[in-house]
Formats: sequence, C-alpha cells, structure tokens
Amino acid sequence: MNSPRAAPPTSLYVHVPFCLKRCAYCDFATAPYDDASAKAYVPRLLQELERVPAGAPMATIYFGGGTPTALAEPELERLLAAVRERVTLLPGCEWTCEANPESVTPAKARLLREAGVNRVSLGAQSFQPEVLQALGRDHAPPHVFKALELLRAACFRRLTLDLMFAAPGETLAQLDADLAQLTALELDHVSAYCLAYEAGTPLTRMRADGRVTPHDDDTELVHYRRVRERLAAAGLAHYEISNYARPGEESRHNLVYWRGEEYFGLGLGAGSYEYGTRRTNTRVLADYLGEWAAEPPADARSAAHGISLAAPRPPHEAETLEPAAKARERAILGLRLRAGLDPAAFAAASGFSLEQLYRDGEVDSLIARGVLERAAGRVRLTERGLELADEVFVELV
Repeated sequence: MNSPRAAPPTSLYVHVPFCLKRCAYCDFATAPYDDASAKAYVPRLLQELERVPAGAPMATIYFGGGTPTALAEPELERLLAAVRERVTLLPGCEWTCEANPESVTPAKARLLREAGVNRVSLGAQSFQPEVLQALGRDHAPPHVFKALELLRAACFRRLTLDLMFAAPGETLAQLDADLAQLTALELDHVSAYCLAYEAGTPLTRMRADGRVTPHDDDTELVHYRRVRERLAAAGLAHYEISNYARPGEESRHNLVYWRGEEYFGLGLGAGSYEYGTRRTNTRVLADYLGEWAAEPPADARSAAHGISLAAPRPPHEAETLEPAAKARERAILGLRLRAGLDPAAFAAASGFSLEQLYRDGEVDSLIARGVLERAAGRVRLTERGLELADEVFVELV
C-alpha cells in the first residue's frame, strides 16, 4: 500500500530585502535600495516562485523584509501580479505586506489592495523623535499618521503597528506617551518588541564602544509590564509573547510558524519548511542574484505536488530534523502562544507526548519553579514564565 501523500504547505512567505536605510538594531537579511538591484532581484524572486506548485491553494501570504513597499511601483506591481497568477487564494486568505511609514504612497497602497493584500503591518517603532533617532529610524512621527491615513483611504481595515521599547535612553514617560498614542489609533493588532542588541549591528557596536548604554534587566521588565498593562486595558489580548490583538484579529500567518506548520519561503535569507525539511536561503545579495545550481533529486512527495525538483534554486542551507528534535521545536514554538499547548493535540501532531519527549522531568521541574503551569487542560507559560521565556525555552531545547 502506498503511504499517503503529505499535503503541500498552504502558506507563503516572500522576502523583499530592500530598505531606504538600515536601522541601527536590524540584523535581518536587508540591502540598501537601488534601482539596479531591485530590478535584478524581482526576476530572481519570480524564478524561485516557480518552485511553488502552479495553482497551489494559499490560506496565508506574507510579504516581509526589508521593506516590500520600498520597491518602485513597476517592480511591486510585477511581484504582486506574479504571486496572484501562481497561486490560488483560498476564501478568507490573509495576505499581509510589511511597510515602513515613509514608503507608503497612494499608488502603492492602491496596488496592494487591488492585488488582494488585505493586511498591512506598519513599522512605527515609536512616536517619540528622540527614540526614533536612537533606533536609527528614518521616519518622523507624522509619517506614521500619514501612512495610516493613506492605507485607510485605500480600504485597508486590518492594520497592525510595530512598537519597540527599552531603546537607549528611553524613559518610562516616553513609553507611556507611545502607548497612549498607539491606543488612540484604535488598531486591532500590535506587535511590541523589547530592543535586542544583535551581533554585528551598528547599535551593538555602539554599545561596545560606550556610545549607548542599554537598560538593565529590571528596567526592561518594568517597560514590558507597562506595555502589557496598557494594551490589555485598550482591549488588545496578549496572545503571543510579543503580539496583541482583538479577538479574531491575530496574525494568521504568524500562527503558522508558532504552531509548527509548514510554509514556502522565497527570497534573500528566507526560511522555508517544506515536507519536513527546513531551508534557509543565502543572506548575500550577490549570491542570490548570481548563477543558481540545480538542486539534487529530492523527496518524491515534492514532485507529486508539482514542485520542479530540477529547477535551480539559490544557495541555501537545509536541515531535516529528527522526529524528537522536530517535536521539541514544536513544543517551544507552541509555548510562545499564551494559550500554550494542548497535550493531546500536541501528541497527535508530533508523535510524542510531553512525557515521552521530556523523560527527565523538565516540564514538571519548570512547573514546580512557577514558570509553566497546567491550566484548563493545557500547558502554558505563567506570568513569571512570560518574563523568563528565553530561559524556559533553553531548558526545553
């Protein structure tokens, strides 16, 4: 008897790396925008798009970056049209596009909406000029309000803003002002991140030579608690470590990641998770734009679903996780959600019960320490566990 065919992913991530200016804290796969690079990049991206089965049904699509809206209108229109032609949007498909405030124009907003994009994630980060300057952002607060106005005029109902807190020199009063402004906008989704000093970024180098002083852990904790408190008061439920939404307005695409589900990923530095294998494309733009080698023969399940195995693909790294490692990854991702894990559903999806996966009692130990709890038939982070989540996840790896 033939084994059942694995269903292809129904989610697609497309990475556009270009930014008008690289932020001081950013360690994403980005590149400075210039017309020549953008015009060379889009055809390469469309070549990689051919790996997605023609007509593949999509429940979620996400254009991330970088700044997808940094593309000139002809390149943006070409990319949108190619994706729309390649895949089939399922009823209710969530199609998200990231944007920076200064890159939103009436024409680009209209192109996005007409193509089928129905959700825009706007990188505001702060409404305080001093905080934006400390983060190395290239926009001013009025750009955020103008971008929201343009997007709403283009009939975008689902809008989300990114907020960053604990920036160098940021005071609690400045954070309170940001939260007051944010809640006054009456958005349905907010992503709020504590500033992280990533290796190799300008901000980390500035910290090393004493030009900036990071907040201590206690101050970061005060800021985190203030964010949670104010967003909850505004009706935004804390549904993931860094994400808040009104009921039904959660990011369905990001839930794919947190639930350990598979997805196609295209573009510079993009990750993908297809048929049990994780791949990460090169982060070097010249390599992505260069000659691609054909990928060696792969799992027949891919061919059965129309993926061209002989088609060249950009340089990348690939890893197929062993079942137990895959299950541990799923457990950690699931615990990022405030709802936590349903043990029965987890066992059905991963092939392991939590007891089989953690035979040395790690889960019970974390419960005894007050960072995990069993509640309403689920295992989840406690309030204290939310504040120590990185430590919890390290122990569960």
